[in-house]
Amino acid sequence: MPALKSRDCRLINAAICAYAITDDKTLPSTTDGFADVGFDTSEPITCFVDGTPLINAGYVARTIDNKLLVVFRGTLPPFKGNWHLWLNDWLNDFKIGRVEWAVGTNAAYGKVEKGFADAMLSLWNAGMQAEIANRVAQKAPDEIWVTGHSKGAALGPLGASLIHHDQGKVAPVKTVVFAQPMTCDQSFKDSFTADGLNASMVRYQNEWDIVPFLPEYWSWDSFGTEAKSENGPQNHQANREIAYQMLSTGAWAYVDIGSLKYIKHDCAVFDGHYGEARTEMIKKILEGEFKTIAEAHSAKGRYRICIC
Repeated sequence: MPALKSRDCRLINAAICAYAITDDKTLPSTTDGFADVGFDTSEPITCFVDGTPLINAGYVARTIDNKLLVVFRGTLPPFKGNWHLWLNDWLNDFKIGRVEWAVGTNAAYGKVEKGFADAMLSLWNAGMQAEIANRVAQKAPDEIWVTGHSKGAALGPLGASLIHHDQGKVAPVKTVVFAQPMTCDQSFKDSFTADGLNASMVRYQNEWDIVPFLPEYWSWDSFGTEAKSENGPQNHQANREIAYQMLSTGAWAYVDIGSLKYIKHDCAVFDGHYGEARTEMIKKILEGEFKTIAEAHSAKGRYRICIC
């Protein structure tokens, strides 16, 4: 077996590959990052595309070291043109409230953002559930790896909860996501933790990436309010605390899940909450560094460069 890169390097490349899924449900082997995933090319890469328009996508594949990959595509298109318009489009896609998430007979697993729930269920019911079951039945994997970037990262824990219910007795489910928007409430996290899934989930957040702060705050007014606190009395630690407290409360209590790995601009990776993350984000907005913010969200940028 050829030498393989680290798990998380392989998974950021797997998430990048998902952006190349075509509407005819294929994933070209010439896709950027394909060679670094470690696909078992003796088995098919089965793609799923669904939604109106076809905005939801993902794939199921096996690796040469017998991991089953379940990968969700992020939001399209990537960051071109007017940054403000891109952000508004992204928000409008998902500004539709929360719903109860159901896993098996547990109809109250927790509350999640409706846009993400709808996207996950569209793929699950479009054949992804059956494909995962068939692959596991053909050959039990050592682990099931769930991943995605951006919107795909939001679908990650939702998919993991469903896969764990179906296949958790056969293989452990491990979730690694990149640039995950806030997705769920505390009740979902409690259920996710009880299933043993929170302890096995890792989420990467890049400095200056705005998406991990969404959809907690929908409007520029919210960021503006935080900015005023940062520009107030020159007590920077107090300002950071104000910003942190403000961003920790919202219309309903979104919570972070999994273990955080925070990537600084110099590629240093911190485990756990990085104290200046929110105020650094605010500063970039105030400075009009929208290109920097957009580039910070790119899967092919520091997410891949620093992890790999």
